[in-house]
Amino acid sequence: KFTYAQSAALIEVKRYETEETAAFDQLALYTPYLYATQVNRRFTWGLTICGTHVWECLFIHDNILASEVMDIATESGRKQFVTLLVNWAMCESQRLGYDPTIRYNGETSQWKIDFWDDESRETRKHICKYVFRS
Repeated sequence: KFTYAQSAALIEVKRYETEETAAFDQLALYTPYLYATQVNRRFTWGLTICGTHVWECLFIHDNILASEVMDIATESGRKQFVTLLVNWAMCESQRLGYDPTIRYNGETSQWKIDFWDDESRETRKHICKYVFRS
């Protein structure tokens, strides 16, 4: 079963190329759910697939950036699309948007957050037992 907590990226698929705006709108509606279940996200990725047209989307806190269209009906478009998927599959979690300074410990059900302490001049950890969501 699909859950936002397990998602590395979001994908919206529409049948026709002309449904591009609806696909972007739908992704924008889904993104807050991903952030709400993954509090360790700095940003997230998305894809819209409309017919043979594919756009890569980068969702940051207050903006959405989209790539040029990749037309997977063409050889160059298919190559771009496959390259993107391979890169996502092989990259470090930070490049997928995960914050390496925020980690969940399943054994203790606690979040650990690294932060810089100017006074001691070292990285310290803050332990959070609860995450409040609105």
